[in-house]
Amino acid sequence: MSSSHRMTVLPGLPAEPYSRQPWKTLYLLHRVLSTVALQPLWTLLHFSPFSPFPKSWSLKETLLVRSMSRLAYIISRCDLKLAQREHTILPDKSSLKETRAIWIPPAGDEWLKGVGKSDEVATVKIPGYVWGEGKDEAGDMAVGKSQSVMLFLHGGGLAVGSAHEKDITAVIPRQMLKRSNISHVLSVDYRKVQTAPFPAALLDCLSAWVYLTSTLGISPTRVFLAGDSAGGHLALALTRYLRDSEFDLPSALLLFSPWVDMSKDALPKLHRFKNVNADSDYLNTDALQPYISSRLLGTLPVSLLDGAYLSPAADTLPSTPELFAKFPPAFVTAGGKEVLLDQIREVVTRMKRGGVNVVFDEQPDAIHDYELMDWFQPAMRERIFAKAAAWINSRFEK
Repeated sequence: MSSSHRMTVLPGLPAEPYSRQPWKTLYLLHRVLSTVALQPLWTLLHFSPFSPFPKSWSLKETLLVRSMSRLAYIISRCDLKLAQREHTILPDKSSLKETRAIWIPPAGDEWLKGVGKSDEVATVKIPGYVWGEGKDEAGDMAVGKSQSVMLFLHGGGLAVGSAHEKDITAVIPRQMLKRSNISHVLSVDYRKVQTAPFPAALLDCLSAWVYLTSTLGISPTRVFLAGDSAGGHLALALTRYLRDSEFDLPSALLLFSPWVDMSKDALPKLHRFKNVNADSDYLNTDALQPYISSRLLGTLPVSLLDGAYLSPAADTLPSTPELFAKFPPAFVTAGGKEVLLDQIREVVTRMKRGGVNVVFDEQPDAIHDYELMDWFQPAMRERIFAKAAAWINSRFEK
């Protein structure tokens, strides 16, 4: 097994069946070639009167969505660390044009409470990427008292991608800096599930919060959390941890298509035979969720998946006002054709029930995390970035 920690395998999924050669290469070839072979069929389906795809989609958008969904299996079946970066070294300065890389020191023991205390997972220093005014400085970020900071947590299912400026998720800090009043962004390259189980990623995000608010002394009222997909999950989990530990909270949350239900009961509802959006979204939860959940657990009990930190929208979790009590205002987006739509709607309902001031934007024909895709509906992406920036500006005046 190629992981560095033990893994609990959830029922119904063989562990990394094609993780070794030559099976990995053979499976990759099979998946890629069969995806190419299916292009004519998907083209016919696109123009069919019975097409499951929105009429507003172009043929290119349809083919890319279906191809990405089919290729998602290579991550779980081949145990790929797709687009990840080494966490023990910083990238060469010459490779960075829009950011600079820094070390984020580990949070001290005084910050570790409740779920943050783990016998298997320790806090470690992690890479962070500084955007905005701080990118040309040396040493620690220098943030003025009247300036605002976005702490950005990238998506990727806790298993894919990085905080590097070349990652597809970098469009969010790039656009928010361009359009809003924020002056700095700190993007966190947290540990992925192939490297360490829960609560490793949460602890890495906590370390970044401690760095900004304690080490640098930036007022929490000038810091807000932003994240897409799994990064949105981490933003909610970090806010919950800070609240439960009686630490200061961020001033606001910006959540793009947050993943908010990892529970055991979530997977059947996401299956293509039960979720009307399963064929109109590239996010393939059949391929990814069992693998990610198993890696995330390590040797922890499966019941953890049903708790508020991992699944605040789960059916098994009582929807009480206390669930999101004291949470800061939030701006939440979702795509009307994304497979996570129902759980995002549910978490918005629960947040409002807890007294949270939520602005919810649902784009009818959009896929999961559509904001990241430069090939998808440019006018739609333009509108949502403008709307999100305006919301930020209404909360952070220069």
